Amino acid sequence: GVRLSEKPMCFNKETISCWYHGFTFDLKDGKLSTIVANPHDKLVGTTGITSYPTEEVAGMVFVFVREDDFSLDDVPPLSQDLPFR
Repeated sequence: GVRLSEKPMCFNKETISCWYHGFTFDLKDGKLSTIVANPHDKLVGTTGITSYPTEEVAGMVFVFVREDDFSLDDVPPLSQDLPFR
């Protein structure tokens, strides 16, 4: 992947784009709004991104991928399990 901070043209107030894959998503609804290499692909407008709870500990980002909703309050503090350098 490519860091978004290195490619400021990857995002604006309406969309965010993956520089590596060439996918652009609408920030309002998460739907795929275009694919640079194939703008007429059947996925455009029919698929999207999903948000998941995250937590940053010791410079690492943990993503909690689950189908059901849950509170991060139910997750034990990760800082107790990870050594800091």
